[in-house]
Amino acid sequence: MQRHIPLLKILIPFIGGILLCSFFPNLNLQFGLLFGILLFFVVIGHYYLKKQINSKLQLVVSLSLLFLVFSLGYLISYYKTPINSTMHFSKLDHSANALVKIVSNPSLKPKSVSCEVKYLALWDSTRKQNCIGKAQLYFQKDSLSQRLKYGDLIVVNNEIKPIAAPENPHQFDFQKFYASKGIYHSSYVKPFSWISSNTNKANWIYKASYIIQDKLKVKFKRHFKDENIRGVAEAIVFGYKGELDDNWLEAFSKTGTIHVLAVSGLHVGIIYILIAFLLGLSKSRRKYIALKTFTVLLVLFVYCLITGFSPSVSRASLMFGLVLLANLWQRQSNIYNTLCFAALVLLVINPSNIYNVGFQFSFLAVLGIVFYKDYFRKALPTSNFVLKKIVVLGAVSVAAQIATFPLGLYYFHQYPNLFIFSNLIVIPCIGIILYAGIFFVLFSFVFPPVAGLLAKLISAYIQFISSAVLSIQEVPYAFFEDIHISFEQLMLVYLFIISLTFDLVKRNKYSFVIPILCCILFLWSDYSIENQKGKKEVIYFNIPNELLVGFRENDSILFLASKGVYEKHNNFNYILRPYLVNERLINNYDILPLEVTRLKSDLKLVTTYGNGSIWFNNKSYLAADYLEDYITDSLAVKSLIIGQKKSPQFYKAIKRIVQADAVIN
Repeated sequence: MQRHIPLLKILIPFIGGILLCSFFPNLNLQFGLLFGILLFFVVIGHYYLKKQINSKLQLVVSLSLLFLVFSLGYLISYYKTPINSTMHFSKLDHSANALVKIVSNPSLKPKSVSCEVKYLALWDSTRKQNCIGKAQLYFQKDSLSQRLKYGDLIVVNNEIKPIAAPENPHQFDFQKFYASKGIYHSSYVKPFSWISSNTNKANWIYKASYIIQDKLKVKFKRHFKDENIRGVAEAIVFGYKGELDDNWLEAFSKTGTIHVLAVSGLHVGIIYILIAFLLGLSKSRRKYIALKTFTVLLVLFVYCLITGFSPSVSRASLMFGLVLLANLWQRQSNIYNTLCFAALVLLVINPSNIYNVGFQFSFLAVLGIVFYKDYFRKALPTSNFVLKKIVVLGAVSVAAQIATFPLGLYYFHQYPNLFIFSNLIVIPCIGIILYAGIFFVLFSFVFPPVAGLLAKLISAYIQFISSAVLSIQEVPYAFFEDIHISFEQLMLVYLFIISLTFDLVKRNKYSFVIPILCCILFLWSDYSIENQKGKKEVIYFNIPNELLVGFRENDSILFLASKGVYEKHNNFNYILRPYLVNERLINNYDILPLEVTRLKSDLKLVTTYGNGSIWFNNKSYLAADYLEDYITDSLAVKSLIIGQKKSPQFYKAIKRIVQADAVIN
């Protein structure tokens, strides 16, 4: 293992500064002052050390330098967060109109056209104010909105709203997700509330990227008639996931092969191998090496362009580029140092990348492969060519899985048990599909008949791998799902992996103390989580035009739901499942229609009296989504629970019949 990783000493405090900024975002003045003082001290200390070596002063200067980088991480994170600026549109006086620029490729949805916009100016009848900031706009779908393009300048009514925090427990946090992209506001834009300025000011690089992607979509649609196969082909070749089938996506996820559908380092590596082979890069003479190196770099840049500068592709291309340049300058490259430099560059550009799940998976997967792969290869030595390739592929899969499976448990609550077998089948096919896809793209523009033949080859391989993953998914115990671990447990798992790895490499007699301690703390944490389930409570879920209420006692819960909740699968996946998984109730719940309250019955956890009222935990409740015919007599209950977005007439009518100490809606 290469041990000299100087950039790691810079990366760690820099990340620390970014994290501190997210918890304490208003210390910019203090850190600005600290940065100035430390910078002055480091410069003066360096000046004196050049004259005379002093070990104590050297230590103090080194520590000061670490705190300097820490402060820099905080300041860059603060000033790269748009809403902290006094020029952000939300900080200025409200104006009737806004001039905005579309900064993403508009996405067509069933009822709207979605895009990110950058605010340029606000104005009304009296004044104009320049401003900054981004927002997510949803234009009502019509013939005009479908013509919007990246770079268009438009004028919109400034009826913008902050993106709301999650209204239900454990629901996906769109506010946090958009904040990581520098977006804090959104709006639904109706026709006649916006007008085009007939001006387009697009960044030519991104504009070229979107134009290429649009043309590729047309080519793929012409040659791939099966929508499912086309969706997978587009995802593998140029990273477009808009046509992926949900069932196929789930199968790839549960078999541990979802990474092949997200353009990443694997794809960049495959393309690098092809270009390096075609150019004969490894056998080049010194006078040609520079030209061939820059040709490879150009190809990698073009691939970044085609994929819309995906973070994972950008990271991998940056790493390959650094290695190539090091070889060109006859410098020995350290892969860990290269990895740290790539992370540092991407975090300086956008500090919020540290919270991006793809960024975390990408870097940890590469780190795992680089560190563990050779250990596994040495454990299974073989001279057979085929077996050697299988061992290498298996070693890479296991190495990546060791580094990333805790994140998979934490974010996605599942673990693919048969990932080795599925990757042994899928990854070799991905190489063929990607190579064929590259030549398909080229021939689709110059000689379509050959492109048609390549499309058939690609379709055959995609059909094969999709059949394989769908079959593996059906194998008993092919995957564990609905697993919940806390953030503390996530950290303990990684500490266990790191300490156990260190112990196996160093083989110290006291080496297993920390891994055993991690196991004990993990079990203690799990015990504490299980103990917290012993409670009685009523949980109300906020669902537009629907009603969902849960009555929980210890590790069991009963939901009463209006018709739209239990008939729509999305409501369960996006609202109920996150709650059940995170509360560890996935195996102990029942959902009943709200109409059961018209019956007299002793249900699990609750009692109903046939008039709409519910008895739970020595309190009475009434859950009303409509003025049902069985709610006729006057009722007195502790809490009245009403469905979302009811009319004023409904509120008046229900309050005439029901007397309640509290109303929840």
